[in-house]
Amino acid sequence: MQGQGRPVGDRIRLFVAAVPGRHVREELAAGLGMLPDLPTGRWIEPEAWHLTLQFLGHVESDLVDRIRLACAFAAGRIRPFRITFGGSGAFPSPRRARVVWVGVDDPESRLAALSTSVSDQTAKLGFEPEAREFRPHLTIGRLRDPGDVSTVVAAIDPPDVSCVVEEVTLMESRLESSGARYVSIDTFPLQT
Repeated sequence: MQGQGRPVGDRIRLFVAAVPGRHVREELAAGLGMLPDLPTGRWIEPEAWHLTLQFLGHVESDLVDRIRLACAFAAGRIRPFRITFGGSGAFPSPRRARVVWVGVDDPESRLAALSTSVSDQTAKLGFEPEAREFRPHLTIGRLRDPGDVSTVVAAIDPPDVSCVVEEVTLMESRLESSGARYVSIDTFPLQT
């Protein structure tokens, strides 16, 4: 990112997300309580929880300003909306999981519409839209190797916590020895 200590031509790992407010993440984490151990994995700290709208991958830093404009335009096309967290599961399945998640209730599919709006704008910059169907979820745990987390998922009983999605965040994912660390690059308000 020019002007932020990175030379032009540097590649950074980016994604676009909706980030629940701190109080929402804290309420959800408190409601989850003490989680059982994950086989070959770790629980993700609540401050890193987010709803991925589009993963962009490794991007040349000189494209960041254009991505910012795409995110701003995409966010400005959608009005704020309410979602509720609830239920749990694992991808690709509880018996061979790599990811443990809390579900999202979005009856009007507004989060999917926001994801599509982002993808439509970033496609103009050459980014491929996700081929899989959009399945909103809050990743709370990751496994290094696929494992059976059926009993773990059955033990997770998230409280019904809701929040209003009011902005989109362009995030950088910095891979470190302790795992990925997410840094907000910029936020873009939804239509007012």
